[in-house]
Amino acid sequence: MATIEEIRNELNDAKERLGEATEKLKKWKEGKYKGKKLEEWEIELIEENLSEAKKTELKERMERLYEEKGKLEEKEGFWRGRVGKLQDALVKFDGGEEEKNHLKDDKADEKMDISSDIDFTKPKEAFSINFQDKQQIVKDFLNYAEFCHEQASYMSDYVPYIAIVQSSGYGKSRLIKEIAREIHTLYLNLGIGQDCFPRPTECAEQIISSFQSSSDPTVWFNNLLEKAMFLIKEKSMSPSELWRQQEDGGRIFWKDVLVAADRNEPIGRFKSEKKTKSSNLHLEQLGNDKYNIKILFCIDEGRKLIEILHNNWNISLFQCWRRALQNSSWRSCGVFSVILDTTSRVSNFAPSKKDDPTLKTLLTYYIFPPFIDICTFNSLAIDEGDPYDITFSRGRPFWKAMKDVYFEERSTIDAWRNVITLARVKLQGGGSVNRNLDVNVRKKNLITMAVIASLCSIDISPQEHFAGDLVASHLGTCIGISTDRTRILVSYPPEPVISEAALQLLEKDLLTDFAETLKQGIVEPGKRGELVGELILLLTRKQVKQRERKNFYMDSVSLTGFLEELLVENIVLKEEIDEHKYFKTAEISFTRFVTIGRVPSYYDLIEAFKTCVAFNLKRNHKGADILIPVKVGTQYTVWLIQIKNHNRPYGDSNIQIGAHKLEIREANWGVGTRLTPDEKPRTHYIVFGLNSFKQGKSCNNELCSLLVAYIDPHHKIWSERVLDTSKSDKTWCRDRQIQSFLPWEGFK
Repeated sequence: MATIEEIRNELNDAKERLGEATEKLKKWKEGKYKGKKLEEWEIELIEENLSEAKKTELKERMERLYEEKGKLEEKEGFWRGRVGKLQDALVKFDGGEEEKNHLKDDKADEKMDISSDIDFTKPKEAFSINFQDKQQIVKDFLNYAEFCHEQASYMSDYVPYIAIVQSSGYGKSRLIKEIAREIHTLYLNLGIGQDCFPRPTECAEQIISSFQSSSDPTVWFNNLLEKAMFLIKEKSMSPSELWRQQEDGGRIFWKDVLVAADRNEPIGRFKSEKKTKSSNLHLEQLGNDKYNIKILFCIDEGRKLIEILHNNWNISLFQCWRRALQNSSWRSCGVFSVILDTTSRVSNFAPSKKDDPTLKTLLTYYIFPPFIDICTFNSLAIDEGDPYDITFSRGRPFWKAMKDVYFEERSTIDAWRNVITLARVKLQGGGSVNRNLDVNVRKKNLITMAVIASLCSIDISPQEHFAGDLVASHLGTCIGISTDRTRILVSYPPEPVISEAALQLLEKDLLTDFAETLKQGIVEPGKRGELVGELILLLTRKQVKQRERKNFYMDSVSLTGFLEELLVENIVLKEEIDEHKYFKTAEISFTRFVTIGRVPSYYDLIEAFKTCVAFNLKRNHKGADILIPVKVGTQYTVWLIQIKNHNRPYGDSNIQIGAHKLEIREANWGVGTRLTPDEKPRTHYIVFGLNSFKQGKSCNNELCSLLVAYIDPHHKIWSERVLDTSKSDKTWCRDRQIQSFLPWEGFK
């Protein structure tokens, strides 16, 4: 760990480098033959009638300048990020008030290794990784969008847009890129100032300001579309060419479009709000008879529209945009829209009537259900190669893409450590929290729930605002949304990267906070004893990793070593008999628990061991509550645990959580084993009381508070996507998509 002086010196150096990089970028932009020349060529390319040869020559020159500019921006972005990281680190050492005030969030005292720089300046490379569409997401989205467009075309009470809602890292923007290969897509990224890809639209601020001050948002919107489609037709752009012009900022394309939108009067074909034959002219000439949608207008990082009010109408720009879509003449001509955002709740873009006053007064105003089925889970998972790559590649594709592109020059271990650091930041909502400050109560609840749900098999109450925040800012996966959009089913599927991050955050204080969330009804009432059992096992897993100095929690550990760390007075598997000798080389690998809806197969054991998963068996499973895969040599077996949450001893119980005395003894088990078919097995034990466990003893108060204090993801309220029943009886079954997120949940 670096000292405070070393961090301060490094921070001063980074600030100096940032100043140099910023100055170089500024000079380049102001240079007569650099930035200024690039602006001249951009205007010339749009406004002048140039020959194809001249256009090609001009584009080649511009490409060289774009490359120069990109390198300068990349360097400036790197040093800006480095300064921010060092300032965070200095705060953790209680550094000066200047650094504290620089940060928006209160910082936790969590230790952070700043010895390696994380280069977050290669988003374009990560975004360009081949899209693995194993679940036919593109086809599903196009089918759904086409259906919604058809409904909106002849039913004026439907607003012609879809909100795409899912957690960070699944590939919402990447899906749009794939759609843009098929359909002409107008892509407007409002993520002003963000280091992301696709890059924020360069004139996004001007577009927002223009829309905000427009006298009539509907006229402004129609003018914007009119000019955009004129440019597409004039330059004979294919869908792919149109996307390429926009994904890197789209300055050339959107600058001219904005000029047209700023006119106070309707232009060209929009002097009348009625649809005319000529109003559809551009769309008819765009080609591609495969789809009824001719133009897909996509707004990325759409929360900007929610944050800003219109100057005259006193409603958000999002509501203005929605109203403009509702009243637009283009809706029946092949124009449809999507809106997405990484950190916005479902209620922002697909609100229920109780959440949006502008909907309450419009009785015939319907919004299409959001599209949440970005089923890219395990799409970049690999089955051969480095063991860490095999395990950590499981889950959303973002983790593997980050490791491969951002950290390609590092060792595998260092690369994954940095990915896990990023996951830890995201799990905490983009920062960390000081648990001593009451002002952070809601944030502490969200972080606590995110951490526990990433490790344990709990059911989170589908309250829209709380569950929505978990999806928006804390890596929760949206499994389903009720038809009225007042309930959201959120889950944390098994992702080893997130489990590693969550185990780093699992501490005593967090258990206390979790007990409070149980009292608030944020977690569904259920198997509290099993939950405490899982936490004891996970806390022990954490201790074993630290004792044995493993690289990661996912590294397997010996069963006997784990038992030594688990029990205060360990008598388990210590006799010199064949049954006990068999387990001398046994290993376990679990870092989290998931609920399984069926009896696990042998294949399930192999996969669970590889992905560091242990099972919480279905409710009322006979004879066991928890199943932990165990590997012995090349074979697999199980460790079964049954939990009773009360103070009466049961002869067939493996763990007696509720009792307060300390005792471990062999159980009287009447069934033989393969090793001793004619004898009672000697591998069954009863453990009485929390104090029999080392972690139960050290965290007794926290775990006891959890003890005092059933969701089905395939229920039709989550698995069916329906439109308003008064308008359509069309039902979209989502069992297959839900199953892709929860591979061990059995169909009902």
